Amino acid sequence: QPVVEVRCKIMCNNCDFPHTTESYLFAMMWVNMLNESTRELNYTAELAGIQLNITIKPDHLLLTLSGYNDGLNNFVKSYFNALATMTF
Repeated sequence: QPVVEVRCKIMCNNCDFPHTTESYLFAMMWVNMLNESTRELNYTAELAGIQLNITIKPDHLLLTLSGYNDGLNNFVKSYFNALATMTF
């Protein structure tokens, strides 16, 4: 089974990201809240051999998902649904 990698750049310009310390801290908090809100989904994906990584880059957040082709499609749909419906 082939391994697939999905990369998504999440860009935000309404909090002066990444030009201030406050915006960097906001990005770190946002990543932590996203990880917490998708913890169960991430655990299930981990059991299926799917890896997830969110990295704070100088001008965006980089979301990287990788795993076997058959399970990754459903996980990507579920993850982005959770991302779209996340509330603070």
